[in-house]
Amino acid sequence: MRGALCLCVALAATTASSDTPSLSFVTEAGRFDLSAKHLVRAEPIHDEATASWVVGFTLSRPAAQQFADLTGNAVGQVMGIHVCGRLVSEPTVRDRIVGGQGLLSADSHAEAIALAEMMLGVAECVPGWGEGVGARDKP
Repeated sequence: MRGALCLCVALAATTASSDTPSLSFVTEAGRFDLSAKHLVRAEPIHDEATASWVVGFTLSRPAAQQFADLTGNAVGQVMGIHVCGRLVSEPTVRDRIVGGQGLLSADSHAEAIALAEMMLGVAECVPGWGEGVGARDKP
């Protein structure tokens, strides 16, 4: 899924200065909030097959185990994925997700960069950051 163009903004998770949750996974089975220190990688990736942008992310080993537990208990349920409080995706969990890696869809290259930076704590979570970008916000 990696395209030829990849602008990497990944920084060592230990450089993040805040424990404020920047990434949340919410299901009927529970909620898992992550701060930047739980992310090993988050970077914009251009998927040339679909000509779209995604954010590839990798969780730390402990966070990956918690994510696997959450998704294992949520098979068949919708999982809300929030970045800085904004709903960015609502996939249905088909199976337990192991390995701690995932992809989040983005509407543009700029949004992919913003998502990755906020997930990593490079950019602060700001109210209304995604207004006018995409149609994934719920009223």
